[in-house]
Amino acid sequence: MTQMTAPERTLLPICALMLVAAVLSTRPLADTDLRSDKFPDANYRRMAAELATTAGIEYRFGPSADEYGVPSTERPTAVQPSSKVFVHPAPRNYQVGGPQDPSKNDYSANQGQVGYIPASTRATLGVDHVQTLLADQNTYTEEPQLGWQYYGAGHPELDFVDSQYSGRCFAKSGVGFGRFVAQARAYSHGEATANSLVAFDNGVIAAAGTNTARGRACTQLPSSLHPSAISLTNGNEFALVTAWNTDTSRAELVVLALGGRQPEPSWDYEWSELYPGMSNYGMPSFIKVLGSIPLPVREPTSVSAVSDVSAASVQLTSADGRGVLRGQLPLSSERNRQTFIQGANSKFVPRAGYAVIASKFEKEVVFVDLQPLFERVTGAYFGNRAQFEATRHTGQGSTDWPPAFDANPTERPRVVTTVPMAEPPTAVAAQLSGAATPRAYVATQEGVLHVFDVGGLASAAPASATDVRQVGEIGVGRNPTGITYVKDRSGTSDPVIPQSLDDTLIVTCRGDREVVWVTLSGNSGSVTRTLRDSRLVDPIAAEDNNNHGTESYLLSVADYGAGRLFNYRYGPVIFHTNGGARYGVGPRGKDEFEFGGAYDPHGLPFSISVTNVT
Repeated sequence: MTQMTAPERTLLPICALMLVAAVLSTRPLADTDLRSDKFPDANYRRMAAELATTAGIEYRFGPSADEYGVPSTERPTAVQPSSKVFVHPAPRNYQVGGPQDPSKNDYSANQGQVGYIPASTRATLGVDHVQTLLADQNTYTEEPQLGWQYYGAGHPELDFVDSQYSGRCFAKSGVGFGRFVAQARAYSHGEATANSLVAFDNGVIAAAGTNTARGRACTQLPSSLHPSAISLTNGNEFALVTAWNTDTSRAELVVLALGGRQPEPSWDYEWSELYPGMSNYGMPSFIKVLGSIPLPVREPTSVSAVSDVSAASVQLTSADGRGVLRGQLPLSSERNRQTFIQGANSKFVPRAGYAVIASKFEKEVVFVDLQPLFERVTGAYFGNRAQFEATRHTGQGSTDWPPAFDANPTERPRVVTTVPMAEPPTAVAAQLSGAATPRAYVATQEGVLHVFDVGGLASAAPASATDVRQVGEIGVGRNPTGITYVKDRSGTSDPVIPQSLDDTLIVTCRGDREVVWVTLSGNSGSVTRTLRDSRLVDPIAAEDNNNHGTESYLLSVADYGAGRLFNYRYGPVIFHTNGGARYGVGPRGKDEFEFGGAYDPHGLPFSISVTNVT
């Protein structure tokens, strides 16, 4: 397989800034000159080709704390616990709990992908497979590292270099994976989202997973489309990719239908039949580019998409009232299908959704209605029997199921409104609770989280431009480059830190070298926790870690300037299913943060996405 390599990079921030200056020296940097009617086509094409480079990072993510003049001194240093050796089945370090006890083994791990700009031409892809959390035999590992399951491999991501998995998609064509641009997993209650969908600068979109849920699918966008951001709807039904079109010098929103089928018999987490565009486990075996819609901006830099269903449908209900998994409920059985039409499973069928898209330098935010997509694709599985039967002819052809937009224009999402912002919008997040909390959040560079009511966009009700309006503001740190959600605290109905997907956002503030937790309340909210640590140099993105059986609170931070992935624990570790022992934060058990350790990807990390290993 041929792979594209990145130009040689250096970890020295001053050199990165020199490269940015060199690349951008031919185009004006004033905001007024970067408006869509002022941005020259030649510079548009140049920047589209640089979105995965250090120049592109500075363009997409804006000023660092150094550029704001924020001192790197006078910050606390979180205590790092000493490591102990886990002996068998594979030697590795752990930091919490012990001694090793095979009788206390409700195993739990988090794995995922860290995206970065490689530091050397010898490194390719810019994606590594990392383990960020491990609870095993009365021990807890909070140091990010390559997973023991791969015997030290994972740099780069194995699913992309192994021809048995996503790597096989391009082994015959000779198309490489290009350079890492962005990635996304679906977020929802239940968090059944095994794979991350990774976008590369040459238009390749590929799945990467965990050691038990390997990525096995990929696709290729037209050569004129250069991805800048990606998001998945709550149940892994669709992926939405913002792309710069260098043929037209305009931007498009590309829609991909995702579908999963059991990788082996009786693996019942996933459907036994293929239903592209229906909620699935997040390990796609099918990806189809349905088409795209033109956007009213030229330079989109971030996107967040959601559906109106906030709970992932892992545990379903059979026609006779039993709890079952997807694989035990094939929709080809009319009795099973009816449970989604008027039975207990109807609440798991999304009927609407929306996307919020930001163009940083154009200072505009676009709101897109996804209801036509859900009604005509997802809804077809639960219409009359003839409609369902039409979905059985899946394929990549324009008229194969699901049909491309040119074969069925009525399923195209539609732009509802474009909202101008006084300051550059730097990150966006749609709230995951559907009609219950019809809110979206737009971060702007000066350090404000703008709260938008989105009205009918969040439900099956009609949506209009007048529905979308700003209703509040929340102060956060300068240049907030990433907004993410907290993860469910599996294993306990009474978490020590009461936060949920519905009421908490985690915001990475590059301009202040900090990460803040924002507690939401109606149209407002406030910062309730702030991570400031002397190790943080230039954080761009963060990700909360999942739980299973062992309750814990662990944050992973991609620090671009430090060239490291950092872990910080911000709550206790409680072995609910491994004997009940509890371990506080820090040596006294009462600290606010504890440093878990660092992973070196040999490059400049700016993205992290992890999930629980099933």
